[in-house]
Amino acid sequence: MASRLKEHPTSKLPNLKEPKEVMDVKPADSWMTPIIRYLEHDKLLADKNEARRLRAKVVRFTIYLGQLLRKSFSGPYLKCTSLEEAKYVLTELQESEYENYAGGHSLARWVITAGYYWPTIRTNSKSYVKKCNSCQRFAHVSHLLPERLKSTLTPWPFMKCGMDIVGKLPTASEQRVFILAVTDYFTKWIEAETLA
Repeated sequence: MASRLKEHPTSKLPNLKEPKEVMDVKPADSWMTPIIRYLEHDKLLADKNEARRLRAKVVRFTIYLGQLLRKSFSGPYLKCTSLEEAKYVLTELQESEYENYAGGHSLARWVITAGYYWPTIRTNSKSYVKKCNSCQRFAHVSHLLPERLKSTLTPWPFMKCGMDIVGKLPTASEQRVFILAVTDYFTKWIEAETLA
């Protein structure tokens, strides 16, 4: 029994007091990085034109509790997300328990209504819907012609008519032996007159 206690693996546990080497991982720069740098540290880009554009763009953003938010036009603040998080948001909204297989425009509106923002919402939504198997399977199929319709002038349908001469019939009064029949194709109106 004493030999078993000596062989117990507690003696082989690592010493937690020794410092371990840890690699510091910095997050990759995203579209939000210059905006956050300007809002937190007042740092502008080196290029004058880019700095001017950034100053104009930053007006629509704010930082609250360490999170970058975008001021929406008529709604609440929108949470800014990276493009990696955007893929998750699109998947959750499209393939959630409601399974609303809508088009790209409505999916983009859903994202904004849900309170998220990134600069390429519309293009990402459209490309996501194009890759979604269920969206393509249950999509609205347009039965319209592949070419544009050509407009016609308003009086044109009334100008189409057909004429036919029926004859030679037995002689009627005033030596009339032919019938001239005129048909308007639009209204289907028929006019007939006897001729000599």
